[in-house]
Amino acid sequence: MIGLAGTIIYGFVAMMNVVTLSICSTDRNRIRGGTWRYPTSAIIIYSLMGGSLGALAGIMLFGYKKKHNHVMQAITGIFVIQITTLCFMLIINII
Repeated sequence: MIGLAGTIIYGFVAMMNVVTLSICSTDRNRIRGGTWRYPTSAIIIYSLMGGSLGALAGIMLFGYKKKHNHVMQAITGIFVIQITTLCFMLIINII
C-alpha cells in the first residue's frame, strides 16, 4: 500500500511530467513563431527532476529536439535511471 510519502512522490513526478511536456509543446510552437525559446538545459533539468517521461513524450509527439542526438541520449538515460530507481524502491518497499 502506498503511504503519504509515496502519494506525494507520485504526484510530484506526475506534475513534473505534465510541466515538461507543456514546455516541449510551447517551445515547439515558439520555433514556428520565432520568439524567445527555452534553453535545452531547462528540459534536461526538468527531466532530472522527474519529468523524463514528459520529455520523451514531447520528443515523440512534437518532434522536439529529435535532431539533437545528445539531448535524446541524455533524456533516455535519465528515464532509464529513474525507472530503475523506482523499481528498486518498490522492491525494497521504500514507497
